[in-house]
Amino acid sequence: MRLPSIFSTDQLTRLHDEALRVLKTIGIKVADGELRDRLSHHSGITFTEDRARNDRSLADDMVDEHRRRISAQAAAGGTFLSHEQTLMQ
Repeated sequence: MRLPSIFSTDQLTRLHDEALRVLKTIGIKVADGELRDRLSHHSGITFTEDRARNDRSLADDMVDEHRRRISAQAAAGGTFLSHEQTLMQ
């Protein structure tokens, strides 16, 4: 099932680009030390104190992988997994 789009393609592209800019320049605060340690071993993620910043290529790769999984599930007639279920795979 596809939900109706409330954004144009150009707006979605701009929103995506701006979100990636924020992830690269401002980053995300990661308060948990164990999680910081695990993330610091991933290429494309850098830390400044407790802020994780990531390269655009990492985010793009993750989005592409998510789209492949959704497409494969749809082609197989399977059900879609929740975000939490997808993260657990």
